[in-house]
Amino acid sequence: MYNILERIISEGIESMANNKWRLSDELWGKMAPLIPEHKTQHPLGTHRKR
Repeated sequence: MYNILERIISEGIESMANNKWRLSDELWGKMAPLIPEHKTQHPLGTHRKR
Protein backbone atom coordinates (compact mmCIF):
# COMPACT_ATOMS: atom_id res chain seq x y z
CA MET A 1 0.00 0.00 0.00
CA TYR A 2 1.27 3.45 -0.94
CA ASN A 3 0.59 5.65 2.06
CA ILE A 4 0.61 9.42 2.27
CA LEU A 5 3.93 9.65 4.12
CA GLU A 6 5.72 7.68 1.40
CA ARG A 7 4.18 9.96 -1.23
CA ILE A 8 5.29 13.12 0.58
CA ILE A 9 8.81 11.78 0.88
CA SER A 10 9.06 10.57 -2.72
CA GLU A 11 7.23 13.41 -4.53
CA GLY A 12 7.36 16.27 -2.07
CA ILE A 13 4.40 18.09 -0.55
CA GLU A 14 4.59 20.89 -3.15
CA SER A 15 4.01 18.58 -6.10
CA MET A 16 0.94 17.12 -4.37
CA ALA A 17 -0.50 20.61 -3.83
CA ASN A 18 0.22 21.65 -7.41
CA ASN A 19 -1.47 18.58 -8.87
CA LYS A 20 -4.64 18.87 -6.80
CA TRP A 21 -6.30 21.49 -9.04
CA ARG A 22 -4.65 20.66 -12.37
CA LEU A 23 -7.03 20.14 -15.32
CA SER A 24 -6.38 18.46 -18.64
CA ASP A 25 -6.33 20.69 -21.73
CA GLU A 26 -9.34 18.79 -23.07
CA LEU A 27 -11.43 19.47 -19.95
CA TRP A 28 -10.33 23.13 -19.78
CA GLY A 29 -11.30 23.55 -23.44
CA LYS A 30 -14.84 22.52 -22.53
CA MET A 31 -15.03 24.64 -19.36
CA ALA A 32 -13.44 27.91 -20.54
CA PRO A 33 -16.36 28.99 -22.79
CA LEU A 34 -18.73 28.60 -19.83
CA ILE A 35 -16.94 31.22 -17.71
CA PRO A 36 -18.56 34.64 -18.17
CA GLU A 37 -16.40 37.64 -19.06
CA HIS A 38 -15.89 40.08 -16.19
CA LYS A 39 -17.42 43.49 -16.94
CA THR A 40 -16.71 46.55 -14.84
CA GLN A 41 -18.45 49.92 -14.66
CA HIS A 42 -15.38 51.71 -13.31
CA PRO A 43 -13.69 54.01 -15.88
CA LEU A 44 -10.20 52.73 -15.02
CA GLY A 45 -11.27 49.10 -14.91
CA THR A 46 -10.68 48.68 -11.20
CA HIS A 47 -13.06 47.63 -8.42
CA ARG A 48 -13.11 44.02 -9.48
CA LYS A 49 -15.78 41.96 -7.75
CA ARG A 50 -14.45 39.16 -5.61
